[in-house]
Parts: sequence; C-alpha cells; structure tokens
Amino acid sequence: MRQESSHNIKQHQYADTQLFMALTSSYVLAQISTLESCLSSLQAWFCANSMSMNPDKSISILFATSQRAQLLPDQISVNVSGMSVPLCNYVKILGAMLDPRITLSQHTKAVTKSCFYHIRALKQICVVHSLT
Repeated sequence: MRQESSHNIKQHQYADTQLFMALTSSYVLAQISTLESCLSSLQAWFCANSMSMNPDKSISILFATSQRAQLLPDQISVNVSGMSVPLCNYVKILGAMLDPRITLSQHTKAVTKSCFYHIRALKQICVVHSLT
C-alpha cells in the first residue's frame, strides 16, 4: 500500500514500513529533520499500539548520482528512536538489492552467486542420478 503521511513523506507498507522522500541539495539537513519528525510520530503511534521500533534493524540509504552525491554533506545519518542510523551501502527491497548509485552491482553479485549455487546443486543431482 502506498500512502503519504501527514509529514508529506511517501511510504510503502508491506511486512515493514518504508519511508522515502526526494532531497534537494540545498535543504538536505532540513529535510532529514522532517524525516526524523515523521519517525518520531511513527514511534509514538507504535507505542500507543503496544509496538516498538527497533533501531538495530532500521536502515537508511541515499540514492543519488555520483555528481549529485558530491553536493551532499559527507556524514548523513537519521535518528531512529534516539539512535543514529548511518547510511548503508545497499538495501534489499522486494528481492532487489539496490546500491546508492543504482548500479545494481550488489544485486548482480547476489543473483550470480545464487545461480552458481543452484547449478552446482543440479550437477550433484545429475551425478547421483547417473550413479543409480
């Protein structure tokens, strides 16, 4: 389900909640503050409904082209439940591994690794089957 929160931040809800927003290079810190305000409201809602957010399982990522990334501050992190969550190198969304520059290199590595594993498993099945 795709919705827009009262903080004007778009979100997706599956088994977890994903918040996303477009950043402009001149207002990055103000926009991150808005995101943290939204997270604070989300945490309050969770508490009111006997749930909690786990900052240890929270991740944040910033997608940008190489040129755009150079215009952004070096150290960006998001405050989740009082803990600072730094930007990560990739995020897995619906099975696709996305990296900050959207090169899909992490996803390609994961798919290749999985394919080689299954090919080796099939080879073992063929060898066992030919021996019987």
